[in-house]
Amino acid sequence: MFLLIGFVATFLALACLFVALGVFGKQESAAAARLRELTESEVVVAGSAKDLTQAGRTGLGYRMTPRGVVDKAERNYMLAGRPADSSVAKILMQKLIFGAAGIGLGIMIYSSRGGLIGLAALLGTPLMGYVAPDILLNGRARRRQEDIQYALPDLLDQITISIESGTSFENALSRSAQTGGGPLADELVRTVQDISLGLPRREAYESLVERTDVPELRKFVRSILQGEEFGVPVSDIVRDQANEMRITRRLRAEAVANQIPVKMLMPLMLTILPVLFMIVIGPAVLGAIAAFK
Repeated sequence: MFLLIGFVATFLALACLFVALGVFGKQESAAAARLRELTESEVVVAGSAKDLTQAGRTGLGYRMTPRGVVDKAERNYMLAGRPADSSVAKILMQKLIFGAAGIGLGIMIYSSRGGLIGLAALLGTPLMGYVAPDILLNGRARRRQEDIQYALPDLLDQITISIESGTSFENALSRSAQTGGGPLADELVRTVQDISLGLPRREAYESLVERTDVPELRKFVRSILQGEEFGVPVSDIVRDQANEMRITRRLRAEAVANQIPVKMLMPLMLTILPVLFMIVIGPAVLGAIAAFK
């Protein structure tokens, strides 16, 4: 009974703390999101990402989190598309709050249960609470990069068609980004805005690579830059890259399909095979027991 009261009191205290600190805020407005971009972990100069100095990293979460963890959180936050409903400061505060809540919960379980289970809860719940925001953010960033990787060949086909119709590469890139949707189109729109605001093309393309973690996109950008340097037609580069990426996407899908039988082996052994053995061997075992009796 006392343990249940402790759980309820802990959750109520955490809820009040979340509301007071604004850790889980409502959707930001466009102006607030822009202000956050200019004041937090990265400064957007003509759309390109540049690191802040250490003085720009303010807040309790930054002060109480190791530098390596902060850098990883900032990287995953950028790969996740800088979601407006979150920020690096909020993520770091969530890590601290969930870790502290895990410590309290672990102490309560250890004091009530004790033994090996209590010790595991005492050590495991703080760790789980501390890494939970990172796991959620990492999953969000990974899904976004997979969407970019999947949409890249189709967008390159659109760029190829626009170039072959007489449009320049920048106009074809801008038109394909504006007519498309998803995270890849958003990143390309930002790259086009970088170029239109006066950022050199090489720096704009390199910023695009830094904001993503897709090997195919990195290879495409390097091919474009090298083609412009050596005078290779851009349409040929885009067409070859699109064909190669489409083949790579098909091979990746085939590899995932080939992994399915291996992944099904363990559930099959743990669920279906024991029941099958009971049905097949069970009557023989019962007959043998009856014969011996």
